[in-house]
Amino acid sequence: MSLVNLASWEEQGYVVIPNAVSPEDCAATVAAIWDFMGKSPERQEEWYQPPLERSGMVNMTQHFTLWNNRQTPCVHQAFAEIWGTPALWVTINRANLNPPITTDWDREELLHWDYQVEKRGLRPAMQGVLSLTDTTEEMGGFHCVPGSHRRLAEWHKKHPEGEAPTVEDIANKSEVVPIESQAGDLIIWHQGLIHGNGRNISQKPRFAQYICMTPAGTSRQPSGLQPVPDGTQAQRVEAWLLGGYMKEISSVLGVPEALVEGWLAGAIKKAAHLQEIPQPKQSSLLTPEQILGLPTLLEHKNVWQRPDGTPVKTGSAVWNLDASRLCQRIGEIIAEEYALTVAPEPAPLTPLGRKLLGMDSWETGGEA
Repeated sequence: MSLVNLASWEEQGYVVIPNAVSPEDCAATVAAIWDFMGKSPERQEEWYQPPLERSGMVNMTQHFTLWNNRQTPCVHQAFAEIWGTPALWVTINRANLNPPITTDWDREELLHWDYQVEKRGLRPAMQGVLSLTDTTEEMGGFHCVPGSHRRLAEWHKKHPEGEAPTVEDIANKSEVVPIESQAGDLIIWHQGLIHGNGRNISQKPRFAQYICMTPAGTSRQPSGLQPVPDGTQAQRVEAWLLGGYMKEISSVLGVPEALVEGWLAGAIKKAAHLQEIPQPKQSSLLTPEQILGLPTLLEHKNVWQRPDGTPVKTGSAVWNLDASRLCQRIGEIIAEEYALTVAPEPAPLTPLGRKLLGMDSWETGGEA
């Protein structure tokens, strides 16, 4: 049974796949986001505190709940029908938590393209978002200008290379349509479609997970669909294998996982200088003295170097891989120094999930 009305996709530039993921899996993902952020749905005053970003992006990528949703057969089928091939890779995307606006927490709606509109001849890709909770118009979910991807193509025919239209040029006073959705609905949109998400004027937070698939060996870039560089396949698998280390470090330190992610992201940006370690928010497996001495220990152990002497590389193309590598190294040091077990298991993958990761080949069904 077909899931996508391809004629509507071509005309409107987006489709909604109802019930792509079960309500139970959506609820489990929402619970995982609260846990990752170290926040509670009952304590609204915490929602707006760090580490929540103004964009609402939640930088968890390898949690098993995210993988459960990515490898849902219905999700894969929808992307396969649009691309015309089942041989796809799933992108390692993040989640989103958009709380209701307040006098201190607000942002402008930003209509945009995920595309370098000044260039010509690009092969556009697509993006997708999974609604993890019922999302009404007031909650600031996905909205778009239907058909604007076709207007962009027509504009390109009439203007020279390097000239870029504005959103207003293409929208041309057309109505921006908010797309309401239920928990488990998947929205997929064309990369050339004008879209955005709005201000949450409801009383409930909006939760979503970004999910995108592209033909195996490619990725979605602002320059359209592009072949991935050499080594990307191995990086994708490594990111999955190491994905549980951040959770392990957060448990050892007694802090939310998002604070660990922010701590290590700051270290990466500061050219291999570890920043101040987040202070425990809950029970830690280390004593206060051990936490106090941890920066010196990590400096002494040269945390930026693996035990075999090779460097922990940074600047990877796969989201969060750098931080995961650091977490692995820090976990090894903590386990050795304090006799703690730091041995996470990666998210379970189905046979479909292994192919979507790039671990197994679509051609043979065996290991790639």
